[in-house]
Amino acid sequence: MTEAKKARRLANRRVAAIAVAVSVLAAAGATVFACGDHHHRMSPERLRKIVSWKVDDLLDEVDADDSQRLEIEGIAGEITEDFLAIHADRDRHRETILEELGRGDPDGDLLHERLDEKLDTIGSFAHRTLDRLLDAHALLTGEQRAILSEHVREHMEDH
Repeated sequence: MTEAKKARRLANRRVAAIAVAVSVLAAAGATVFACGDHHHRMSPERLRKIVSWKVDDLLDEVDADDSQRLEIEGIAGEITEDFLAIHADRDRHRETILEELGRGDPDGDLLHERLDEKLDTIGSFAHRTLDRLLDAHALLTGEQRAILSEHVREHMEDH
């Protein structure tokens, strides 16, 4: 196999992994925010169940073996717990911002600082999630990755 072909294959794998990461992040975020408003927040247990169901469905679709299931379910659990830890901090952030905006002369520097903190937190989460998804990606066969990539492609076209 030529170096150019190897590089294209590696690039295709990275694109597929990033697509999966974006899809998982979008699904987790949409699930939390669409199903949980200020008065009816989704419980962490409910989110864990939904993520588990979605992951199980995807593993069924790619016909994952028991070893793959165990590893990937563990990875999905780590991502979910990481997301929940970040999400739990949102009330503190929201209160700080609302309190500051309620003042006659809000401190723009403080608001920018809070925004930067949140963006750093979300960026770090996204990087950790991508690393975990790359670990999951490495557990799948080429055929399974192709099935999953097609599933992600169809999901992204629908949304």
